[in-house]
Amino acid sequence: MKSSSLKGFLLGMTVLGIAICGFGVGVAWLLIPVPPERFATNRFSFNLPRGWSCHREVTEHVCQLGKPPFDATVVLTMKYRAPTDTLESYEKHLRAPMPAVGRDGNADLISLKIVTLAGSQWVEGVLRDSEVHNYYTTYLAGNTAEVAILVTFSVHERFRGIREPDLQSMIESLVIYQRPH
Repeated sequence: MKSSSLKGFLLGMTVLGIAICGFGVGVAWLLIPVPPERFATNRFSFNLPRGWSCHREVTEHVCQLGKPPFDATVVLTMKYRAPTDTLESYEKHLRAPMPAVGRDGNADLISLKIVTLAGSQWVEGVLRDSEVHNYYTTYLAGNTAEVAILVTFSVHERFRGIREPDLQSMIESLVIYQRPH
């Protein structure tokens, strides 16, 4: 009788242990977020928010959310840095009048400032109707010792507040691969 009681006790403890472990795994699955997908090339990588996908178009990478018509598009391009690739020259270019798309006149300059993202300084300019009619485009221009980087984030005016965090997460997670010297 003692032997069957001991077996029953051990079986009960085993079942209880498995149940507790299963419960723990279930809670962890619910509470711990899935890590973001990482988009990577041989020169850079960044976190890709849920639902976004990227593809290469000649010299740039285009990232979009969902299916056309897109409410937001990110274009990231890089080139080897030239002497004219400075924050001052980027700022001057964004201040210059740009023809509006889809209407008469010039695109509206909403804001222009120097920002620090991912530990680097960037020129950030926001213009309306500079790339697509009724879209706000955030231009982020920066550089490293080797490359000049331009990121454009165009978002339809109705989705601007919703999509801004996606751009922030992409840029803040951007890693540029430098050649060792």
